[in-house]
Amino acid sequence: MATRNSFSDSADEANPYRAPKVAAEPSRPRFGPRDASSWLRLGAVLQAIATVAAVVAAFVDIESIVFSGPVASVIGWFVAINGLKCRRPAATAFGLSATAMTIVTFLLINFMGWSPSDAQGPLPPLIVWYALIALPLGFFGVFGRPSTKQPTP
Repeated sequence: MATRNSFSDSADEANPYRAPKVAAEPSRPRFGPRDASSWLRLGAVLQAIATVAAVVAAFVDIESIVFSGPVASVIGWFVAINGLKCRRPAATAFGLSATAMTIVTFLLINFMGWSPSDAQGPLPPLIVWYALIALPLGFFGVFGRPSTKQPTP
C-alpha cells in the first residue's frame, strides 16, 4: 500500500494538468505592524480626545489654545494622511478640519485684536460648535462603511 501512495505522489508531480500548489497565507501577527486603516482609527480617537480636551481647556483657560491648537493640528494631519491612504475623503476632511479650526481661531484673535479676556467670550462657544459638528461627521467618515464607488476614468 505504501508503494501505491508513492506512485500516486510521483504521478501527481509529473501531471502537467494538476492544480498548482498554493502556499497557505501567513496569518497577520497579533502585535505586528499596523496598516493605514488601523492608524486612521487610532488617529481619529486621538483627535476626538484632543478636541474634547480643547473644549474643556477653552472654558477653563482660553490661553491654553496656544498649546491645544497646534497639537490638534498635528493629530489632524496624521488623520488626514491616513485618510488619503485609505481613500476615505470624509476622514481626510475630518483630519484637516482641526488645522482649519486652528487657523480660524488664530486669525480671529489676531485680526480682531482680542486679548485673552476678549477671546474668552466668543471662542469657547465656537470651539464647542466645531466639536459638535466635526466629531459625529468625522467618526462616520472614519468608522462608517467605506465607499464602494470606483473612481471614473
